[in-house]
Amino acid sequence: MDLKLLLAFAMVLSLALVGCTSPEPPRKPAGELPDLVVMEAYVTHYLEHDNTTKQYKETHSFTTSVPPETRPSDWADMPVENAKVKVFKGSIFVAAKDGKRIGGEFTEENTIIKLNSQLEKKAEVKLADLGFFGTLVASHDALFASYGGKLVALDNDLNQLSSVTLSGEMKKFAHDIIVYQDTAYVVDDVWEPILSFRVDVSNPSNMRVKETIDMGGVNSHAGPQWLNPELDQWVVARSWSVISGSSQSLYFYPLASGTEPRASKEVYTYNRPIGEDTAASKSGLRVLAATELAPAWVTIAKEDGVYVALADTTGDSISFTKQLRLSEGAEYPSIKKSGNKLFILLSNSLKVVDISGDPAVVMSQDFNQTYIDFDLITGQ
Repeated sequence: MDLKLLLAFAMVLSLALVGCTSPEPPRKPAGELPDLVVMEAYVTHYLEHDNTTKQYKETHSFTTSVPPETRPSDWADMPVENAKVKVFKGSIFVAAKDGKRIGGEFTEENTIIKLNSQLEKKAEVKLADLGFFGTLVASHDALFASYGGKLVALDNDLNQLSSVTLSGEMKKFAHDIIVYQDTAYVVDDVWEPILSFRVDVSNPSNMRVKETIDMGGVNSHAGPQWLNPELDQWVVARSWSVISGSSQSLYFYPLASGTEPRASKEVYTYNRPIGEDTAASKSGLRVLAATELAPAWVTIAKEDGVYVALADTTGDSISFTKQLRLSEGAEYPSIKKSGNKLFILLSNSLKVVDISGDPAVVMSQDFNQTYIDFDLITGQ
């Protein structure tokens, strides 16, 4: 073949291959804030940070599931609080649940969708198992999802690598997962008994449950959680409530193994005496959300609002230092860390906090809608 013709053919082929690839998130110059992908109940949004206005603006959106106003009359107005989003290997993965009422019964469907940075759909998997969708995390070149009583490992094209069952017919799921080294630390928060798991994910194609921990308690909830490898700590928050009051404690487990905590520390208590004239009383604070690894930054609820603070767990105890008030209140804040900055989503507002010294809000923005989950587009 003529050399010029061969070179021309190679150029055409390379251009064609470039055209077939999915756009990756842009790399930001050093010092600029990353873009965000955020999820409200039925729509995923790409928010680009404008370094001139120092604010975020929407550039793309994708309808994840059928919104109530466009559903047929027989579709249930089902909540999608468990909608999740994760950035993984240059793609954006979103998960949500829809439902349909048939003869008074709900039929539910979980879906994971792969999007590019333009929020164009590239792949989709309908999950056969029904029930709540847990969460999405990425590590060990795999995407880990929890649904239908299982922890599932998926590749970048949403092909299943393996799955493990979390406690049989009870269909437990993981609403909070941290992957550190070769272990997934899995915390469940739906229906009693409240369980936590250590799962071996050293080979995502052959996962196995190493240990199951019964968190116990009455009307209990578990989470958030964080790890402190230097102190050999797996810290899990557990709360409980009865008619006469409620409480939240932190439980300290070793990282490698052990189903009993080394220590526990109560951080919040609410007493409401029944049939007495004694007034109700509160003490302490509630831990709402946490970064994954120490030094762990947490959001905490106090009487006068929501704060961000540094959690010091030296000696299997707890103190909250460097406290900074963020808002009057937010029920379920989300927190992410990137470099020396914290990104804290408070329902319909975002706070960016610089933690290079004493914590300080360096950017604040209110939104017109409530966002359920978000992730950072770091371009890495």
